[in-house]
Amino acid sequence: MLRNSLFQQLKLMTITFLVAFSASATVQAQNAPTPSNTDNASINEQSVKPATTDEETSETVDPRENISNAINSGRSYVSLVFENDIFFKDDGGYTNGVGIAWGHGLFERFDKENTPWPLHLLVKHLPINTQEGRHRAISYLVGQMMSTPEDITKPAPEPGDAPYAGLLAGRVTFHSFNAVRTDRLTLVLGMVGPSSGAEDAQSLVHDVTGSENPQGWDTQIKDEPVFRVERSRSDRYWDTAFDNGLEMDLVGTSVGGLGNLSSDIGYGLGLRFGQSLRDSFPTATNLPGREINPTAGNRNQHWMIYMNLLGSYTFNNIMIEGNTFKDSYGAELVHEQLKFSFGAAYNIGKWAFSYTGALSSKQYEAQDDMGKFGSINVTYKLH
Repeated sequence: MLRNSLFQQLKLMTITFLVAFSASATVQAQNAPTPSNTDNASINEQSVKPATTDEETSETVDPRENISNAINSGRSYVSLVFENDIFFKDDGGYTNGVGIAWGHGLFERFDKENTPWPLHLLVKHLPINTQEGRHRAISYLVGQMMSTPEDITKPAPEPGDAPYAGLLAGRVTFHSFNAVRTDRLTLVLGMVGPSSGAEDAQSLVHDVTGSENPQGWDTQIKDEPVFRVERSRSDRYWDTAFDNGLEMDLVGTSVGGLGNLSSDIGYGLGLRFGQSLRDSFPTATNLPGREINPTAGNRNQHWMIYMNLLGSYTFNNIMIEGNTFKDSYGAELVHEQLKFSFGAAYNIGKWAFSYTGALSSKQYEAQDDMGKFGSINVTYKLH
C-alpha cells in the first residue's frame, strides 16, 4: 500500500511537471522570433554557433540544421531486439518481445528508388516528405510480442486480470529530421490471437530460461487483424558540450497513435549524456531499444547513458481489453499511464549495443504491481 501511494504521488508530480514544462515551452516559442524554413526548433543559446552564408544561394544557413558528416547517405543497418521481464525477475503483464529491423538512408525525399511504391504513394505529398531542409530515412521491423495475466499458474485469468495475448506484426517508420527536430510517421499491421504464435514462443523461452510454463494460453484472445498509425515528434530543446568531448542534451517527444491495436496521446522528456549525441538524435525516442542505432560504424568507439519519462492517455489497447468485435477475456483499462525508461548504449566499430529498462504504472485496474521489462538491442552497419 505504501509503495502504491508513493508511486501515485510520483505519477501526479510528474504529470504536473510535464504540463508545466509544455506550457513554458509554448510561451517561449510564442515569444521567439519566427524561424526560417531550415530553423525548425529552439536550442540553448550557448550551443548555437553563428549562422553562415551559402555563397551559391545567398541564403542564411544555420549550422544547427546539419547532421554530422559521420552520417552519410547510402548506409544500411540491421538490428536485433529482445525484450523480456526476466531482467527484473518478474513474470506477468508484458512479458516478451523479439524483433528484427532493417533501415537505410539518408536521402532528400522518399521516392520510388528508395521506398516501395505502395508506401511511396502514401507519403508522397505528406509533410514528412515535402518539408524542406531535412534528411530522410526509412526503417522496417518484423516482431512478436506477448502479454499474460499476473498469475500464470492458473488455467484462466482471474476476474479483472489481463488476458493472454500475442501479437505478430510488421512496422514501417518514415524518419524526417535535422539536427534539432525529428518527425516520424509509423504504420503497424499485424495479427493478434493464436495465429501470432505467442504461445509456442513463450513456452520455448521459459524452457530455455528454466521459468515456470504458463497454464492459460487456451484462453488467449481470438484472432483479429490489427493496425496502428502513429505520428511522433522529438525536439532537441537544449544541449551542451564539455572540453573532454562529452555531451549532454534534453529531448522532448510528443506522440499520438490511432488504431484497433492501440490509440493514445503522450508527451515525454529524455536526458542523455555521452558521446555522439547529435548523430543518434534522429532515433532518440522514449524507448530507444526499439529503434535502429544510426551511430553504428561512425567512430571507433563511443557511449551514452539516458533516461526518459513519458506521460500518456490511452484510449484503447487490445492487448489489455481483449478483442474488439468478439467475446474474449479482458481487463478494465487505466487510461492515464506513466512510463520511465533508462539505459546505456556502447558502439565499437560497425557494432552498436544497448540495454534499456522500462517501468510503467499499472495498465489495468486490477493490476497489483507496476510493469517491468528490459530490452537488448544489437545493431550492425551493413555498409
